[in-house]
Amino acid sequence: MAGPFKLAWIAQTDQGPMVGDYISASFAGGPLAFPIFAIAKPPTSGMFDERAATARFDVTIPPTGTLVRTRRDPIRYRGRERPPSRLMFPTRR
Repeated sequence: MAGPFKLAWIAQTDQGPMVGDYISASFAGGPLAFPIFAIAKPPTSGMFDERAATARFDVTIPPTGTLVRTRRDPIRYRGRERPPSRLMFPTRR
């Protein structure tokens, strides 16, 4: 990894410093995932040094260490039609 960077190294927008308004992990037809992340270095001569980078992860390799459990919250949906109930995660109260 490239390590931490400072917000001052990121170009300003009218909404503050921003490297993107998305999070991405792409799959290329197999067990490999390619997450996208931002890297920034200190500006030189007034020019920003930002880039997007990726890594390669085999998602079929069993995890090592402690597993982190996820919650089963309901899916929030704001479309015109209500999705079929079979698309909802079961919830416990």
